[in-house]
Amino acid sequence: MKSHRIGERIVVSRSGDRWMATISGAIPDWQRQSLELWLGAWGALGAMLAYGAWSFPDGERQFYLICMGFWAFFAMRGWKAVRWRRSGQEVVQLSQDGLSIRLDHGKQAGQATEAPLDELNPAEAPAPNPKSFLESMEQQFWVVGG
Repeated sequence: MKSHRIGERIVVSRSGDRWMATISGAIPDWQRQSLELWLGAWGALGAMLAYGAWSFPDGERQFYLICMGFWAFFAMRGWKAVRWRRSGQEVVQLSQDGLSIRLDHGKQAGQATEAPLDELNPAEAPAPNPKSFLESMEQQFWVVGG
């Protein structure tokens, strides 16, 4: 198996008729630590919301429970981002059978998404839109798969 690196995050290897690229989800330490610090602060906020839901009367309790629902959604997204940035990697394989893409976490292999070669269109990079708020948000280090 022959392999070579493209930059710091991508390793490309070839074995027979199979081509494989492994893309690391790692980011610089200061960014990962900032993300982990944010998740810790988010957890503290969740503890305060839980205290409010536990100790306040019914009208306020409903408010705190609704807030905890939103909190739980973003806590899960934050946990996934931290997990991805610590040990995540994207594995892309191309062979005669087709294209396979999976997201691995550490030594745990993810579920592969596969497509036959005859169903694939030529790949094109989309033109960047510097005025798009959502597009710029997707380029940030806290996004999984970025």
